Amino acid sequence: FTSHPKPMIIQCMSYIDDLKKKQTASIHNTRPDYLKNQSKNNITNNLTNNITTSFSKKLSSIQKITDTDIATMIPKPSGKNSVKGPSYTNIPITDQQFTTLLYTLQQPHEFNALFMSNATLQNQQLAQLAKQLETTQHIHHLILSHNTINEFAAAALRDLLKVNHQIGWLVLSTTKLADAGISLIGHGIKYNKGLKHLVLNDNAITSVGAKDLVTAIKNHPAIKSIILSDNAIDDTGALALGTLIGTLPTFTKLDLRNNPISAKVKALLTKKANRIPGFILQI
Repeated sequence: FTSHPKPMIIQCMSYIDDLKKKQTASIHNTRPDYLKNQSKNNITNNLTNNITTSFSKKLSSIQKITDTDIATMIPKPSGKNSVKGPSYTNIPITDQQFTTLLYTLQQPHEFNALFMSNATLQNQQLAQLAKQLETTQHIHHLILSHNTINEFAAAALRDLLKVNHQIGWLVLSTTKLADAGISLIGHGIKYNKGLKHLVLNDNAITSVGAKDLVTAIKNHPAIKSIILSDNAIDDTGALALGTLIGTLPTFTKLDLRNNPISAKVKALLTKKANRIPGFILQI
């Protein structure tokens, strides 16, 4: 498999195409055209996302799976708590699709996740989505990685986090947030009581942003993990984040890999983390 990756990938894509044709053929012919198209889009998006995720593990020996990829692979347990929802991962969302998505969120439905990584969302769309999610409070997993988030959109996410305490996973990898963006989002987290997992890797965050995040999160009642790998956090920011270790009852994971942190501070934080049973520090 590792010696001949391209033929295997071609076979996989051919298999995916065959499945798409079989699934889309099953759409009921009596449905209105706009619903037919939406159903086809959903099937294509979800099917491609599921199969690509499955094969990404097999391809890991050929192509490095980044921290961002791992962070967006949120566990999908079976049964009532299964994670399901519209997926526009790696598919540029059109204006019509976005309008349909907002309308769908206003209707009763069973999905609890939005997979919007690399969907080429505009900041106005991100703000509209955040505004809708203020009242649509059954989304527990919000994946917005690889969409550029400016201060306007970050402010909308801040307002969302203030009032929506149901979002447990917030994945904002590679969104160019920087310190200004994380400061705005941190202000929303300060008033939030439900966020459990915050993924912020590869966002050019420095120790200034890290300290703002610590101020916002130091009394949070539910946070379990913070992912800040591949940023620009130095010793001062790392030490500030280290103050959260052992002080928040639910906090069990901190990822600071690939930041400019000295060996001395790494050793200090590692020693502190090792005293907390079950705590995972990646540095």
